[in-house]
Amino acid sequence: MLQMALKYQRAFTSLHLVDENYKYCLSEEKWKRVKKKYVFLLPFYVITNIISTSNCPTLNLYFLKVWNMKDEDQVIEDITKRMMVKFDKY
Repeated sequence: MLQMALKYQRAFTSLHLVDENYKYCLSEEKWKRVKKKYVFLLPFYVITNIISTSNCPTLNLYFLKVWNMKDEDQVIEDITKRMMVKFDKY
């Protein structure tokens, strides 16, 4: 849904001009937040598809996608580094 909303951002932004009942026009700042959330959630969507379409969902199928996630949160970065050490050991 976020992907489609971002695709039609310009349409949503101008919808209030033609439809007086449209009252929930997002500000530019909120659109930026939507995009950040989309970028953050996309790898989880990809991983979910990998796991749900595999007969034998093992760590090696999806871990590198988790590992490649870039996040500004230091806690998440620390967790993924510790996970990578265990993955390499495995």
